[in-house]
Amino acid sequence: MDAPKIHGFTAYRQGLNHFMSAFNDDHNSVSLDIDQSTMQWPGFAALYVGGKYVTTFSEPGMRDGAVITACDGKAIDTWVSELEPYEGRIPGLESSRALVAPLVFRDVGSPFVPRPTECVIDGKRVALAWHPLSGAKAAEINAQVRVQPQRMSRIEPFGDDGTWITLQDFNPATKAEADSFNEVLAATPALRDKKLIVIDERNNGGGPYEWFMAFIRTLYGDPMSAYYARARLEISNVYRVTPEIDALFNDDTAKKNGSEGFKVPVDGKTFDADNKLYEAALRKHEPVLKSGPNMQGIAKPAKAPTNPVHAKVLVLTGYGCYSACIGFLDEMKRIPGVTQVGVETNVDSRTGTPFAHPLPSGNGSVRVTVMTRDNRKRGDNEPNRPDVLFDGNIQDTTAVKSWIQSRF
Repeated sequence: MDAPKIHGFTAYRQGLNHFMSAFNDDHNSVSLDIDQSTMQWPGFAALYVGGKYVTTFSEPGMRDGAVITACDGKAIDTWVSELEPYEGRIPGLESSRALVAPLVFRDVGSPFVPRPTECVIDGKRVALAWHPLSGAKAAEINAQVRVQPQRMSRIEPFGDDGTWITLQDFNPATKAEADSFNEVLAATPALRDKKLIVIDERNNGGGPYEWFMAFIRTLYGDPMSAYYARARLEISNVYRVTPEIDALFNDDTAKKNGSEGFKVPVDGKTFDADNKLYEAALRKHEPVLKSGPNMQGIAKPAKAPTNPVHAKVLVLTGYGCYSACIGFLDEMKRIPGVTQVGVETNVDSRTGTPFAHPLPSGNGSVRVTVMTRDNRKRGDNEPNRPDVLFDGNIQDTTAVKSWIQSRF
């Protein structure tokens, strides 16, 4: 039991994470608005790359890229797995290994997971000399692993008659972000005859499905998208019914209608567009509201259309591809000629639309899901895995681009 060990901020944070991890659902989580103030490290961090744990940000005396295999008689993978639930990660996933690896060598005074004292690095035993880690250095390390998405979408030339589309946000928060996405949409049809199209989704945290479907339709046209991109149409949404969720949905409806200065694209018919069905269910004290499959009402063409895209299409994924980004892959990988490259995505369960509620302390929030996607083909916590694996650092854009040019 964690409770007897919870004294102080670190134990409180890790205890909450451990509790939320029992749901085994990345959409259910807790976040705190307080930073860790006291930390130590041994003069290096760990980076998970190509199935190995290597040193990074090394101080003098340790080289970057040295392979860490074990600490205190346990495989380094075991250390990572033991820490994962206390850091809000689902154990055993590639994405969890990548996110948690640096934290094995960051001592925050955890009462649950001790720090290692000796590790095998490049085949040699190395005693760890722990000393203070500044907040600035910790943030620098975090930035290498938890890379923030490039929220402004854009198109750039790439290689010999290729194009690179940065599309790392399906949830624009400002008019400028929405405008950049819409500019990509307007330019996309002209790219169909390129030699190569790379769609960079490495750090896309997700958002409403309507945004990625707008991109698929503009690239492939309505007939192709209606014939092949039907993964979401097989799903029946089941919404929990509460007054709090009703308020959330009313806010979402206002945003879709332009309350933030831009409108969300339309994907067929909008189920319960004015929330009248939901509010009727609320008045009747019904526990859930169900949409049924193909709530968008999109008919499938009688025969496969001719593909207007002659380019080879690559969808580049990283461990930071979450939620609707994974759903985007569910649709794209059904379309002929699409190849997923990079590393596997993060995961989600069949729940969705997290609702944030403030913690009693006011120092953070807990997020819980408001709906479930029945009949989704991809299982709970199942990533989309690449057809062609990149075994380097997926966040090293220069290396990734060089690899793609040499491979494709």
